[in-house]
Amino acid sequence: MKKIHLLLIKAFIRPFFVTFFIVMFILLMFFLFKYIDDLIGKGFEWYT
Repeated sequence: MKKIHLLLIKAFIRPFFVTFFIVMFILLMFFLFKYIDDLIGKGFEWYT
């Protein structure tokens, strides 16, 4: 590969992975907040 291709790949790989993991973390938090009652168990009121 040419040097310019390597520089472009290096420039875009890090922001791609950072954005990917931030989005995955946000989606995981949405899932956990949606199903928190099922995961912990019945009768537990954490929002009182």
